[in-house]
Amino acid sequence: MEAAIHQRIQGPLEELSLATRGIRGCLLATADGVAVLHQNLDAQAESLAALSASALGIGRKVSDVGDCGPLEEICFKGLEGWISVVAVGNRAVLATVAYEGCSIGMVMYYSRKYADEILAIIDPEQARQREEREQEGEEEEVGSMRSALRALAALDVPAMEIEEHAELP
Repeated sequence: MEAAIHQRIQGPLEELSLATRGIRGCLLATADGVAVLHQNLDAQAESLAALSASALGIGRKVSDVGDCGPLEEICFKGLEGWISVVAVGNRAVLATVAYEGCSIGMVMYYSRKYADEILAIIDPEQARQREEREQEGEEEEVGSMRSALRALAALDVPAMEIEEHAELP
């Protein structure tokens, strides 16, 4: 990718790394596993890029066999955190690493949001086609987890404020 595109992608990556409490870092890789850009993942960027692209490729096959349609994202949970891997069209992969205790739903929501922004930068035609498919399916989405997460994100209430008002069981 050329330098101008790298600069345009850097903004959404920085925003993703700060989008919600618990995100440790994120990276964009090509579909064949080469790290393009990353935030806060210096030591593991190359390995995470290769493994994320491979996992997404395997996940696509699993989704096909399971007759679930095109795969959009996968999520891994370890004892100390989460990794969300999102397809950025068919050209790239966005991996987001988060700490244990994060709101993984919000991490996945923001990962998808910024993956869509990055897709619009690197492949505007594919982004337009994806948006058209999503608009066709919006009637079916009412009441879904994705619509609930969108509504929650739209509130834009800082995590600290939510925690202060939350009642513990």
